[in-house]
Amino acid sequence: MKFSSLCLLACASAPLLFAFALPADDLSFHPAANSDVSKTLKLNLEMNVTDASMTMNGEPLPGEAVESLKSNSLTVDMLVGVTEKYVSSKDGKPVELLRTFDKMKLDSEFGEESKEMEEFKELEGKTVLFKWNEKDGAYDKSFHESEGEKDLLKSLEVDMDLRCLLPDKRVAKGDTWEVPAEHLKTLFIPGGLATKGGSDEAGAEFEKIQKNLEEQFSSALKDFKVTCTYKGTKDEGGTTVAEIGLIFDGKAKMDLASMLEDIFAAQKQEGMPDMDFKAAVGMGMKGDGTLLWDVAAGHMQNFEMSATANLDIDITVHAEQVDQPIDVVMTGRAEGKMSWEFAPTTAATKK
Repeated sequence: MKFSSLCLLACASAPLLFAFALPADDLSFHPAANSDVSKTLKLNLEMNVTDASMTMNGEPLPGEAVESLKSNSLTVDMLVGVTEKYVSSKDGKPVELLRTFDKMKLDSEFGEESKEMEEFKELEGKTVLFKWNEKDGAYDKSFHESEGEKDLLKSLEVDMDLRCLLPDKRVAKGDTWEVPAEHLKTLFIPGGLATKGGSDEAGAEFEKIQKNLEEQFSSALKDFKVTCTYKGTKDEGGTTVAEIGLIFDGKAKMDLASMLEDIFAAQKQEGMPDMDFKAAVGMGMKGDGTLLWDVAAGHMQNFEMSATANLDIDITVHAEQVDQPIDVVMTGRAEGKMSWEFAPTTAATKK
């Protein structure tokens, strides 16, 4: 073969050889056994009602209440501080994990009225064990060296490392992938939320309502698209971290009529007429974020995300009272913003 032919072959093959030679980084969950890390999640929401109307049998209701809604903002601030002990892990997920809830706080404010949700603190100071049940394909959840109501554990999720954003294979800088819709719940609410039902009739009704809402939310997330891009590694305070950028733009619709009917049935008093509900809720969110992943330690280093959000509500209530129909129509739109901050409060240590 002539020298020129060899040069031509080498030049033609170079891009292919270069592609095979590109480094692929392992962004996997693999914390050392019995290592632990303390971290704090802060979630903030601010919404403003930009449009609202209410009519009864076609006639507008007095506008004072509507104007009050439009002139005030709703803010919600949530803080969850935990210490997680990665007892054992396998195949990119915890096999056994202990989560101690160090600090919990949930405050809301609307206009001049503010409220601190004391019920949100019920897990504070308690430790929860997540243990993978291979037979059931799910985690068994129980209190560890502490006591509490089992109902509080039902809606907790094991993922507080944003593992849902990790690629399912090695990646090189510039690679992109989409997050499956069934994994998105822990993106927007890392670790889930502790909710209290109760053993009485009211508690059972609340549990039914909660389940309905969770199913609606999970179904709504199917219309959300979250795309991740690997931006390579960098030094962050002496730690090599992998940077994953994400963007999302989603719209979803929920039908909350059955949920409102359940709420009304639970609170209905003698003499009140039956009511039929129609309730359509449209939700939209658009935002971006960054996950920093500790490559060596195999867990989250830091996470930030922000979004603009809007909510459209269209509710119709029909009732018959003394043979007179009553039709109430409520429509409204709210717009606002949300932010998530998630960072370690101490470095991971091995016990």
